[in-house]
Amino acid sequence: MLTIAVLAVAAFAVLPGSAGARSVNGARGLGTTVETFYSSTPHCPAVPKIGVHAYCYRLDLTKHGRVAALHVVIKTRPPTSARKRLALVIAMVPRPMQATNLNSNSCTVVRSVTLGRLIGLRYAAATTTRSIKTTASLRAERSPHC
Repeated sequence: MLTIAVLAVAAFAVLPGSAGARSVNGARGLGTTVETFYSSTPHCPAVPKIGVHAYCYRLDLTKHGRVAALHVVIKTRPPTSARKRLALVIAMVPRPMQATNLNSNSCTVVRSVTLGRLIGLRYAAATTTRSIKTTASLRAERSPHC
């Protein structure tokens, strides 16, 4: 868990224009209402541009009016590392969160009791690929898997 928190802080520190992912009431993106997500996170225009935000978030899936999956689009030069991309989406999991044994350069899974209470899914899987260096995805899951 400490490694993920350190990576999240490091990712925010190195990306210019990063405003942080915490909403006004302290909730994170995953599990929040759609309205809160759009009002509290830098969300992507149709085509993200370098210089507007170093990164932005897109909503991919909702469950009962709450965010169940999202992804981050990162526009920096040079491209960010896979670990930093994962950190940007893991930062969107409601706290407290606990690391699982699924942790690699392409996938990290955490457990969040708060997420389970909000949408009935206790795990969040963050994934990215080597080939696409500008995105990372986050989705709520019933069980810990990539």
